[in-house]
Amino acid sequence: MQLEQELQQLRTSVEQDSDQPIGDSGFMEPSTPTISAPSEAHTIAMPPRYESTQRAGIAADASVERTVLGTLPRKLGDFELPPRKIDGCIKEFFEFYADNLEGLFHGLQNPNTLYEYSPVLFWTIVYVGSRNYTRDPTILERIISPLQSVFQQSLFDPEDAIPSIQSALLLCLWPFPVDTLFKLRTHVISGAAMMLAMQKGLHISGKAQDFVRVPLSQSNVEKEFRKTLWMHCQIVFQSNSIYDGLPPRLEMQEEHLDDSEIAAEHSFLVYHYHLHVHFMRRYRLILSISDLSTEIGLRIIDHAKISFQQDICLLVELIDISPLRKFAYHSAMLLFGVFYFFCGPGTGRDDGIKQAYTSAIAILSDAKRLDEQRGFANHATHAHLRIVSLAAVVVLRVMRSHLAELVEESPELAESLYFEAIQLSKKSSVRLNDLGGRNASILTQLWSSARLFQFKDGSVDGLKLLLRGRLVRFHPFVRCVMAI
Repeated sequence: MQLEQELQQLRTSVEQDSDQPIGDSGFMEPSTPTISAPSEAHTIAMPPRYESTQRAGIAADASVERTVLGTLPRKLGDFELPPRKIDGCIKEFFEFYADNLEGLFHGLQNPNTLYEYSPVLFWTIVYVGSRNYTRDPTILERIISPLQSVFQQSLFDPEDAIPSIQSALLLCLWPFPVDTLFKLRTHVISGAAMMLAMQKGLHISGKAQDFVRVPLSQSNVEKEFRKTLWMHCQIVFQSNSIYDGLPPRLEMQEEHLDDSEIAAEHSFLVYHYHLHVHFMRRYRLILSISDLSTEIGLRIIDHAKISFQQDICLLVELIDISPLRKFAYHSAMLLFGVFYFFCGPGTGRDDGIKQAYTSAIAILSDAKRLDEQRGFANHATHAHLRIVSLAAVVVLRVMRSHLAELVEESPELAESLYFEAIQLSKKSSVRLNDLGGRNASILTQLWSSARLFQFKDGSVDGLKLLLRGRLVRFHPFVRCVMAI
């Protein structure tokens, strides 16, 4: 009886609270009405600025707004940018970068609209667009320091979480340039942004109401956006960890395999997400084996790779295989293949490494083709460039081993593609001596070294591993990429 009375009091309290504005104190969400017809329900699934962008159709009226107002100059700390350069950087972003995060920037092409939606996201997009903005190459260097400070503050503002998460995704795909991997902030950023996304309930599809106190009124657009944002969070944040040799965060949510709420034009996102989910499932299986040098370890790797191929086969056959889709598929296959370097010597290991070598050749061929067609190296993500480097090192290792005479591809092809990886790294460099530039230099030195993979007994074995402290990304590198 007492329990029923307490429940009734709680219901009464909630009903009263829902009719009153909620203050700024505590952790309660602000109650912001939608711009649709007045009703008792509220919406906070997305920030009011993005909500107004979607529902008011600002995207459709952007050209009219720009004609009337024109792009306004903006200032970030002591750094001021005139309208012409703002337009140039944002145009560069939407032309070459935005497609990597399908569905996250709809309606934000107009600079004034974008700034009104989120100053932090505005400056992050300007930063990304400035990486190859040739009309003023000084923008990149001048914007980094003030943007770092402002972005860091935004991560601790839950009320403005969605733009902060969008900015975090961009900064993980195109990090601030550094001269060594140990200075990268992407893993700290991705960890904070992932927790911020979970605090907003993005990780539980269709359950946004459970994470706020006021009644919600979610449109289909809002539901699609939240689901799309969470899919990108999983792909980007987990992939960055894997490619940099760190454990991936968070188990995959199987319920998000339902892509019925994702717009048809975002087919690459759906494909990439399915690919990522199936890969992560097998990847975790391999990591659960403490010693891959045993026969059981070899069988687990074989099983994981074959079952992954079977799961993806139907998906690959049903859709148009674009160069980027091929690149993503071959990347996953290479990440499986490098585990064979941990296996004990024998036919099984050699066969697995030869398959990894084939994937590496395919990746470098895909990257070369993409660079010729669309300037891939100039706009490639951090993960893209890491996998290209991994492919190059796998090629180098095989060419410096007894398997060099057993692979189908010619030594001339392997050499030309390895050199292509060096050129891609050079093109990706945006600052003197950054990761792209240093990687190109190291790959050059490795190829030219006569003592590479030479051991104390005088033997040369490119398949032998010494460094095993980090995960799949660094395993085949041994003392190579760790020098960056």
